[in-house]
This record gives sequence, structure tokens and C-alpha cells, in this order.
Amino acid sequence: MPRIVEWKFEEFFCGDIRSQLLNFSIDDHEFVMVFTHLNEFNDDETITELSNKAGFAVPANSYDVNSMQIV
Repeated sequence: MPRIVEWKFEEFFCGDIRSQLLNFSIDDHEFVMVFTHLNEFNDDETITELSNKAGFAVPANSYDVNSMQIV
């Protein structure tokens, strides 16, 4: 059974954009996830574009999430 070994969460700013960073590991596999509130860096037109691309209305208070496994 996999187990979470480490779980570190921090908030950071890149200029005026606020994001959250989550570093965690499961067994001996390390991962990173970055969460950024869509309204932090997008205007209404861009969010409408994202909704059209996704095929559904992006709800208020949504986050852009990027993740990767560190090798």
C-alpha cells in the first residue's frame, strides 16, 4: 500500500500573482503541484476562452493546477 512520506505546502508570490506550492512524496516518488487562482492572472475574456476550450463553464474560484513527478 503506497504511503505519503512527506507533505509540504507553501504560498508564494510571483509579482502580483499569488500561488500555492505543494511538495509531497509517496514512498520514494517525489511530486510537485502548483495551484494558481485563475482570476489572479486572467481577465474575463481569457476565462471565457478557457471555458470554450474545456467544453464547460469554468466555475468561479477555480484554480489552474500543474503537477509533475520529480525524477
